[in-house]
Formats: sequence, structure tokens, C-alpha cells
Amino acid sequence: MIRLWMMKYPLITGMVSYGGVWTASSITQQKFISKHEVDFVAVRRNTTVAVFVIAPLLHGWYKLAALWFGKGKRTWRTSLKIVVAEQLLFGPVILTSFFLSSGLLMGESVDNIKKEIRYKLPTTYMTSCMFFPLVNFINHLFIPFHLKITYQATVSFIWSNFLCFVKEKRLTEPAGGDEIANLPGSQPITARVSNQDS
Repeated sequence: MIRLWMMKYPLITGMVSYGGVWTASSITQQKFISKHEVDFVAVRRNTTVAVFVIAPLLHGWYKLAALWFGKGKRTWRTSLKIVVAEQLLFGPVILTSFFLSSGLLMGESVDNIKKEIRYKLPTTYMTSCMFFPLVNFINHLFIPFHLKITYQATVSFIWSNFLCFVKEKRLTEPAGGDEIANLPGSQPITARVSNQDS
């Protein structure tokens, strides 16, 4: 019964999975990584982004990938092609969507959101290139369509901790160190360390 329901409603299954995983990861990130009291407003915000932004985007991408590469049983060669396309084309889209939607829910100005994307996206994207290729290869080669988002949500527990940690950090100008985003509960982080005279 549950399996049939999951096959019939893969998007809803994925949204529920992402909501649960990102709720847990937001709490663990705050309590055990950033080591401060849990801000349940931030937890609610991260869960909202996971359920209504990340999961639907992934569902759309998997449908598009099935359209481009076929729905049948995948070979390792086809799976590898999807992984490359996913990392190059979809990776920047979903990360930008995360920063954009999180920023809007926090009430940040458009200028701050653009600056945050400009400074945080490159490093976050490069980190994702070290984490997701193997995860996505397994997903596309072995996991059936109706469980893809659930699998991705489960293995992204670590990744979502990292994203919540990155989002929480406050930006500073790369050269001068002046703050360009000053949000309640955030901590300063430099977008780039300026060169020092040797």
C-alpha cells in the first residue's frame, strides 16, 4: 500500500522526506556545529525551503533527465552522463534557488541576496562537486524514479547541515572586511582572505 502510494505520488513523497531530513539537519547544525540554542524560526525557514523549493526542483530535474536520457534501466555510461549534466547544469540552479528563497524568507534585501550568491555560490558549488557526483551516480544507476528524491533527501543530511551552516554565516567584503550583510543571529565570515605581504 505505502509503496503504491509512493509510486503514484513521488513528488509528495519527496517533499515529506526533504521536510523531515532538513528539519533534523537544521536542528543538529545549530546545536552541534554552530553550538548555539536552536532557532526554530530558522528551522521552519529551512524546512519550508526544502519542501517547497528543493524537492520540487529535484522532481522536475529527474523528469527532465528521464526525458533527455530515457526512462528505462540505466547503464553506468548513461548514469555518468546524467551526473555530469546534473553537476554542470542543475547544480548552480538549485544552489542559487536555495540562497534566493532563504534570503527572501529572512526578509533580506535584493542587494544582500545578490551579494550573498556572488560570494557564497562559487565555494558552495565547488564543495558540492566533491560530495554529489558519487551520490548522484548511485541514484541514477540503482534507485527507481519514485524513490529518487527520498534517497537524495536521506543522503543529503550531511549536505544540508553544510548548507544551513553556510547560510547562517554573515558576509564581509573580500578586501576591506566591511560587513555587507548583518543579520540577527548570524556570525561573520570572510568571503575571501586578502593577500598579506610576505
